[in-house]
Amino acid sequence: MIQLKINGGFNDGLKVYSGNDLILFSDVNKKWFKPDLINIYDGQKSLIMSIKHISQIFKTEFKIIDQTFDLKNSIQTLNKGTIELINGEIFDFKKSRTSLITNPYLKIFHKNAEIGILNNKKIGFELNYDLSIENEYENYLNYILIYILVTESNKDYE
Repeated sequence: MIQLKINGGFNDGLKVYSGNDLILFSDVNKKWFKPDLINIYDGQKSLIMSIKHISQIFKTEFKIIDQTFDLKNSIQTLNKGTIELINGEIFDFKKSRTSLITNPYLKIFHKNAEIGILNNKKIGFELNYDLSIENEYENYLNYILIYILVTESNKDYE
């Protein structure tokens, strides 16, 4: 299993670590009366993706502005999310009804098989997550991380 740590501040972006190595991180640019912009960088601080966070009543969409990956789209509803790659691969993300008080916070699926989980610490002034992904999905790890960074970096806890 691949084990990663993800942490950061509320509405402030997140950082993904493998041991002490920074793999990816996000930055959130809040805009009044416009969709927020989430930028994702690799560990060398190179921009790999810019996404607009567009909130709607029961669904959140993420419009890809610029990317160096092959992500086609990403959609999130209250308890489910999906990313689709240009090659047709689809990954599903599901929160349990009790995800606010119990772990796992999020389960990750590929072709209806569970391939990973995201746990979070429920108390604190920062966001702290532990991600576990099956080794065979290492080639898709960045896509899974991008989904997590985009959906969790801009949480509204106000």
